[in-house]
Amino acid sequence: MNTAAQKNELIFGYSSGNLTEAKSLFVSIIGTGSNTAFYDGESINHLKPSLGYIMGDEGSGASLGRLLLRSYLYKNLPSDLYKAFSKKHSISIEIILKSVSKTGCLVSAEEHNIYGGLGESISRTLVLNNPVPQEFVGTKDTFGESGTPSELMKKYGLDKDSIIKASKKVLDRKS
Repeated sequence: MNTAAQKNELIFGYSSGNLTEAKSLFVSIIGTGSNTAFYDGESINHLKPSLGYIMGDEGSGASLGRLLLRSYLYKNLPSDLYKAFSKKHSISIEIILKSVSKTGCLVSAEEHNIYGGLGESISRTLVLNNPVPQEFVGTKDTFGESGTPSELMKKYGLDKDSIIKASKKVLDRKS
């Protein structure tokens, strides 16, 4: 993202946050990479560039979500956060292992890069506990493009047909 677009995004984030009475503040937009700057009440200063995929997508919602889920699965969250997450979502290493012990294989599907993703975290757990064939559905180290959701899902192999194909492939490997 160029600097002018970053400034517009940050100004929008500042004004839409209903914080216009503040004299100064830090503004951050978390997306693909992160845009962060200091707003002094009149202009944006100290704009930090969004490095997005260049730096491995650190700061994106997908990256931060993956870190949260990984911390949850390995029970590395503070106990109050762990309990709140557990109450809302029913996923655990034990549930994953129980499911895989029934099927003998796994397809992980994620709407972002498979490298360093949730599938790799699950794979590590499987290797240590119950190695089984696994297939990965997700983008393969590529930059995104514009299009309708269905066009993009098909282009990057994230659609229903891709998941079915991966499922058939992993079942063949299991046999």
